[in-house]
Amino acid sequence: MKLYISDTHFGHKNVILNSPEAMKYFDSIEKLDYVSDGDKQIVLCHYPLAEWYKSRHGSWHIYGHIHGNKNETYEFMKAREHAVNAAACINNYMPASMDELIRNNEIFKSRGN
Repeated sequence: MKLYISDTHFGHKNVILNSPEAMKYFDSIEKLDYVSDGDKQIVLCHYPLAEWYKSRHGSWHIYGHIHGNKNETYEFMKAREHAVNAAACINNYMPASMDELIRNNEIFKSRGN
């Protein structure tokens, strides 16, 4: 099973990339990655992207960085049909499947400001 994480830092200290001990648990560290989940093509990036590979053809984007903040970036990203926030606080501090990410983001959006 492959697991993906969005944050490699704690505060502003990059604990994963700067730690040989932590690095032994990862196959690789990528700034941008492409995966699939069933029939869904997915672009992974820590940062929310305005457009991503095949975004106009139904691909998905999983991002982090903004956590559960409902700021202007959130307002922009919530209009992106196939973009989901992987923030721990939105996903009950648990690993989530793609379907769970989608559902959890819908719940988060429905709560309003």
